[in-house]
Amino acid sequence: MATIDNAGVDEEFPPISEPLLRKLQEMFPEKCPTIEMTEREIWIYSGQVKLVNMLESVYIEQNNLQN
Repeated sequence: MATIDNAGVDEEFPPISEPLLRKLQEMFPEKCPTIEMTEREIWIYSGQVKLVNMLESVYIEQNNLQN
């Protein structure tokens, strides 16, 4: 399994497309939790946003590697 470490992108990490990244950002925007959300829902949403942010970092780094 490919991993990301502090040194950068694992070269085996699959390419991330801009349309995919934009769709995920649309689906899971960074926002404050609402009062109606349960603690579990907040943690799940937080994990989803964290994953999207990590993919965005990989996308940026992949594009810098191609320059």
